Amino acid sequence: MAEREERESLELLREMSGLLQESLAGAGGLQPLFALLRRLVPYEHATLYRHDTQNGRLVCRDRVGDREINLIDVVRFDLGFGLSAWIAKQRRPIVIPNLRRRTGLPHHDLRSYIGLPLVAGDELVGVLNFGHGMPDAFAQVDADLLHILGPQVALLLKNLDLVAALQHSNQELAERNARLREMQDRLVESERVKAIAQVVAAMNHEINNPLTIISGQAELLDLRLGDGDMVAREKLDIIQQQVRRLGRVLSLLSQVRHPVAQAYPGGEQMLSLLESAAQSRELDTLAP
Repeated sequence: MAEREERESLELLREMSGLLQESLAGAGGLQPLFALLRRLVPYEHATLYRHDTQNGRLVCRDRVGDREINLIDVVRFDLGFGLSAWIAKQRRPIVIPNLRRRTGLPHHDLRSYIGLPLVAGDELVGVLNFGHGMPDAFAQVDADLLHILGPQVALLLKNLDLVAALQHSNQELAERNARLREMQDRLVESERVKAIAQVVAAMNHEINNPLTIISGQAELLDLRLGDGDMVAREKLDIIQQQVRRLGRVLSLLSQVRHPVAQAYPGGEQMLSLLESAAQSRELDTLAP
């Protein structure tokens, strides 16, 4: 019987090693841990206290059952209140096979108790408490098993912390990359607008001057023709219409703030001037 129980304990410890490997990959969590621990320690209640390095105290991280499991929790030790804090300081497991029942206190319906310090190397990770309502419920739990189990659980919890920290870092990195891409897109858009503004400024300078001359010469010709040559007058009207059209196109170009390309016959792309309904109506008026 003892040999069979030893084989079962070794098998469960091998499963704990597998759970450690899964924790490195970010799989599982505390529930698989509690389920496996129940096969090693037949508890009814369990409470996991983690060591908060910032304030140097034990803090309840998770539990199985309707309440935290701790004893003499009115007494304060270096790492907090209760027997858990004392176990954390001593760094050795405590097994109480038969607690005296005391009425009036909810946690004193426990008759069996195990306090297991969780230490990885020299680092205190926390304390794991097990409780049962029957006396001697943990009589078959081997003391050597507890000394092996504590560091295993401590390593698993540290692995979970590392995975959680890595996931948090990855999320922060993804958010920063998203903000960087957004800033780059804005910079590209700003440079596009700046480049178009420079082109428009050059066009206004290089085209408006010839258009002014063309328009002025057309008006002079119109004055010299008088009422005699109607065909020539119609041609001059067409010239003036096209001059005004070009002037309005230049005006619309100078108002473009968010350049958008549109399809052009032949598979080409050209700058769209239709940024608004008002501009669309204005462009319609440019037709001769």
